Amino acid sequence: MNNVIPPNCTIHPPAVLGNNVSLGAKCVLTGGSLLGENVIVDSRSVIGESVIMPNTYIGSDLEFIGKIVSHNSVIDPETDTIVNLLDAQLAGLPDSVDTVVVVTHHI
Repeated sequence: MNNVIPPNCTIHPPAVLGNNVSLGAKCVLTGGSLLGENVIVDSRSVIGESVIMPNTYIGSDLEFIGKIVSHNSVIDPETDTIVNLLDAQLAGLPDSVDTVVVVTHHI
């Protein structure tokens, strides 16, 4: 595994990290989180009981609880809603395409 996890990140088990995951400073992963390969979670974001699909970027100061995030889409399985995000600073593809994610800081 080639993961970057700063010492000031908090990870509560069970959490599963794929290969090449990079967490920013002061990130929090709560139990039941799964991050796919090549995921970047920027500083101070909280991921809880969520699935972050491979090759997805999550911006700083965001909170995803009980969501599925894939590039520019945030899926809420509880309400059967999908939000396509328009701001690449919030979520999207890491260092590539202009297709982007997230509309709000708390979904």
